[in-house]
Amino acid sequence: MKQKRLFTTLLYHSKKLAIEAQKFASFFALVYLYFALFIVNKSSIQFPKAKSFFTQLSKKLLFLISKIDKPAAKSPRRFDLIELAMQNMLSKKARTYITVGGMMIGISVIVFLISIGYGLQSLVVNRVARLDELKQSDVTTAPGSKIKLNDETIATFQGIDGVDQVLPVINVVGKVNYNNSGTDMAVYGVTKDYLQQSAIKPVIGRIFENNETVSSSTKTTETALESEQKKAVVAELGDKVADVTFRVGPDTWLIVRDQASKNGKILGYINNEIGEIKGTEIWGDSYIDNDGNGKLGVRPDGSQLGLWLKVKVPLWQQENDEYLPLLDNEGNQVYADGYIAKITVEITQFDNRVLGNTIDVTNSDWVSLQDDLPEVQNVTIVQMAQGENEAVVNRAFLELLQIPENEILGKTFEVTFVVTGILLDSNEQKIQSEPITYTVIGVTPDNKTPLFYVPFVDIRSLGVQNFSQIKIVAHDESDLSAIRQKIEALGFNTFSVVDTVAQIESLFSSVRVIMGVLGFVALSISTLGMFNTLTVSLIERTREVGLLKAMGMKSSEVKDLFFAESILMGSLGGIIGLALGFVSGKILEIALSLFSIVKGIGPITIVNIPLPFTVSILLLSFLVGVVTGVYPAYRATKISALNALRYE
Repeated sequence: MKQKRLFTTLLYHSKKLAIEAQKFASFFALVYLYFALFIVNKSSIQFPKAKSFFTQLSKKLLFLISKIDKPAAKSPRRFDLIELAMQNMLSKKARTYITVGGMMIGISVIVFLISIGYGLQSLVVNRVARLDELKQSDVTTAPGSKIKLNDETIATFQGIDGVDQVLPVINVVGKVNYNNSGTDMAVYGVTKDYLQQSAIKPVIGRIFENNETVSSSTKTTETALESEQKKAVVAELGDKVADVTFRVGPDTWLIVRDQASKNGKILGYINNEIGEIKGTEIWGDSYIDNDGNGKLGVRPDGSQLGLWLKVKVPLWQQENDEYLPLLDNEGNQVYADGYIAKITVEITQFDNRVLGNTIDVTNSDWVSLQDDLPEVQNVTIVQMAQGENEAVVNRAFLELLQIPENEILGKTFEVTFVVTGILLDSNEQKIQSEPITYTVIGVTPDNKTPLFYVPFVDIRSLGVQNFSQIKIVAHDESDLSAIRQKIEALGFNTFSVVDTVAQIESLFSSVRVIMGVLGFVALSISTLGMFNTLTVSLIERTREVGLLKAMGMKSSEVKDLFFAESILMGSLGGIIGLALGFVSGKILEIALSLFSIVKGIGPITIVNIPLPFTVSILLLSFLVGVVTGVYPAYRATKISALNALRYE
C-alpha cells in the first residue's frame, strides 16, 4: 500500500514538473518571438519600401506564436502576459533601465572574457597547426630500438585502413662548400608530396617536382658490403657462420624442417608472433630467394650452398588455410629443433661471425679473407649519379653563407653527403659521397636552423636502406587516432600536431573556466539587483495584484505575469550584454591588430563566439530571469484580493 502511494506521489510530481518545464520552454520561445516581432514591426516603419516583406514576415511570426501559445479555456495567453509585463516595465523606465543594465553588464563581462579565451585558443591553434596537419602523424623509431623504417615498413603502413599517403624522409649531414667557405648542416631527402603536405612553401622560387622514392635509373653505388655479396664463400654442409638473433618478417609463415635442406621433412611453421629468436646461422642446401642468401656459398666441388638458421622454436601446423598451435598429447605447444631458410627474416644481431675463404663469382679468382668479417669504416662513394640536382634552402642557410635572398635563385653550391648509423644496415658503416653540385630553386621562410631539401632519390641512391622518419597522411581526421594506435602497436613512436592542439585546448579550457568565474561574480551582483527590483515592484503593485484577482485573474496567472516580467528583464539583459561583450572584444581586437600590423605581424583575431556559447548565454540569461522571479511570483499568489484592495 505504501509503495503504491509512493508511486502515485512520484507520478503526480513528475507530471507537475513536466508541465512546469513545458510552460517555461514556451515562455523562452515566446519571449524571443516577441523580440523578433517587435524588430520586424519597427523595421516595417523604418523601411516602407520593404513593408510588404516585413508584413509577410510578421504574419509568419504571429502564426508561429499561435501554434506555441495555446492557453487553457478562459485563461489569458502567455504572449498577452508578456506584452502586459513589458508595459509595466516601461511605466517604470528608470528602474527598468538600471535593472536591465546591471544584467547587461554581468552578461557582457562573461561574453567579453570567454570570447577572448576562445579567440586566443583559435589564434594559437591556427599558428601551431593547419587543417591538413590534423590528418598527419610523424613516425619514428624509439632510441635503441632494433626495428627499422624501410620499404617493408612503408608497405605495412600502406595496408592500414584509413591511410592515404606514406611519405618517407631521410636526414643526413651535408658538408656544404660555397665560395671556398665550408660548413656542415642538415639535409633532408624528401619528395614533392612531402613538401606539399608539410606546407613548405618558398617565399621565392619553387619546390622541386621529383616525387620518386626509388630511382628510375641505376644510381646505387657499390659499397664495401655489396662487394662482399659478389663473393661466394667456400664451405661444407653444416659449417657454422655465426650466432644470430633475428625476427621473422611481418605477415609471413616460415617452414621449419628437420634438416637444412628444402627436401627435409616439415616439422611445422613459425611467424613473427614469436618475437626475437636466437639461433645459429649455418651452411645448407641451396634454394631460390630474392636476397641471394640461397646461393651465397659453394662447396669445394663447386655445388652451391645457402644460408640456413638452426633454431629451437614453438611450432604451428597448417589446417584448411589456417595456422594453429601444434600441441602434444598433454595439450602443450610442441617445441622442436629445426632449420629454416634465411628468407624474409631480419637479423638484429651477429656474434662470432666466420666466413672462411671466398671465391669471386664475377672472375673466379680465389681470394683469401680474414676469419672475422672486417669492420667497414669510412667507405667513400666514388661517384654519385647525376640527376636534376635541385635544392630548396631556407633563410638560415642564406644567413649562414651570407647570400642575399634576391640573388640566390640559380646559384650553385657543392655538397658532400655523409650517411651513418641507423640509415645503413650496420651502425659501423659510413658512406660519404663525392662532392656534387646543386642548384638553388627556392627559399623557405624558416630562419632558425640552416638546412636544405633535396629529392629523396638523391640520398637513397647512396645505398641508404632505412629512413629517418615517415609521415602518415590519413584520409580523414577521424581516422588518425586508430591509425596511430595500430602503428604504435608495431613498436614505433608517433607524434602529431593533434597532441599539441589537445594540450592547447586543455590549457584554454582552464583559462575559460577562470574567466567564466570572474564573469559570474559580476552576474551574481546584477542578479541580486534584479531580485531586489522585482521584490520592491511587487510591494508597490500590491493593490494592482488585488485588482487583477478581483477581476477574475487566477493566482497561477498572476504568478505567470511576474515570471514574464522577470524573464523579459533577464532575456533583454542577455541579448544586449551579448552584443556589448562582442563589440567590446572587437574594439580590443582592432587595437591589437593595429599594433601587430605596425610590428609587421599582420592583423589578428582574438574574439570568437561559437554558436553553442551564444545559445548558452541566452539560456543563462533566461534562467536568471526565472530564478529571480520565483520568490516575487510565489508571494504574489499569496496576496489576498480583499486585503490587497485595502493596502495603502
